[in-house]
Amino acid sequence: MHVQLTRQADTTATDVLRYVRAAAPRLDPAQHAEVLATTAAKLDQMKTTTARHMTEGQRLKTECPWCRGEQLMVRSIGAEKNPGVVIRCETGACEPSPGDCGTWHHGMPCWPLHEWDWLTRMIDWSMTRTK
Repeated sequence: MHVQLTRQADTTATDVLRYVRAAAPRLDPAQHAEVLATTAAKLDQMKTTTARHMTEGQRLKTECPWCRGEQLMVRSIGAEKNPGVVIRCETGACEPSPGDCGTWHHGMPCWPLHEWDWLTRMIDWSMTRTK
């Protein structure tokens, strides 16, 4: 079986991740080891490519939905060869609940790439709530 993870211009990385997240549990590792290994390698490549397109320290022009601070920053964390790109609130006063944030780095809440759609919805909801 051959797996080709390619994206059209209008397909987001998140769409691909949703598809993989839905399909992977249905595959038997014993029968689909090559497919799973190829998919994992392609996803790692996509994450690395995404990390290269982000500017370390880039600040988002919006408020944090939890602390109202304007210090949501793009950060690369983890191993240099395979960095994880996150959005991190750097106000020092942000304390989202464990249900809202499961990743912390240097004592600051972070949201990894796979949570960015959810984070966007939280930011949008927060902005409409305060108008």
